[in-house]
Amino acid sequence: MSGFRVESRSRPVHHPRQHQEQRMASLNELTNALKQAVDNSNYSACEQLLPSIKLELIKSNLLVPDLKKSLVSESYFQDLCVSRSVTECACICSINLEQFDRFKQFFTLLRPYYFNDINPKLNHSNNKNKLISLYLLDLLSQGDITTYHEELEFFSKKLNNIEEDEYCSYPIKVEKWLMEGSYQKVKDILAVGGDKEEFKFFSDILLN
Repeated sequence: MSGFRVESRSRPVHHPRQHQEQRMASLNELTNALKQAVDNSNYSACEQLLPSIKLELIKSNLLVPDLKKSLVSESYFQDLCVSRSVTECACICSINLEQFDRFKQFFTLLRPYYFNDINPKLNHSNNKNKLISLYLLDLLSQGDITTYHEELEFFSKKLNNIEEDEYCSYPIKVEKWLMEGSYQKVKDILAVGGDKEEFKFFSDILLN
């Protein structure tokens, strides 16, 4: 992000660019606080930060990405990366608070980042496949099998070797084992920790 621009004049002149930089500085502070809260598993703090962050994203025209602008403005591209990261944190927060409808809303906001053909650089994120996997598990837990298969077909065209992916293989195996009645296998695969900790929230729903 670019820093604050200081006008060397006796009377300050307010420029739209200054206002934008101030907004981004505020957004950066809120984003850092959000990431720290996620890292510390303090999801109630995340929930309190999200409304202010969403407001800052709206003010900075980042809630809905202008993909063509991201091709010609490196600073705007970097700002969109921040916006994507914030939305990913919001997804993780929603899952941990078991607010699955909110998770789906936030995942919808990520789709223009993950699946656009205008600026493929925005497609790449370390959290992408994990959140896709959680989204597919959510569809299975809601019993929305039709949408699950439609989305799986879509994601299979966008991701290489989806059945072998570290994350996306989970919902694929879960759906197969549920159809077979292998419920213990489903319970075992979802009883994971580490960076797959959020998967456990679907175990009880899927097995009831």
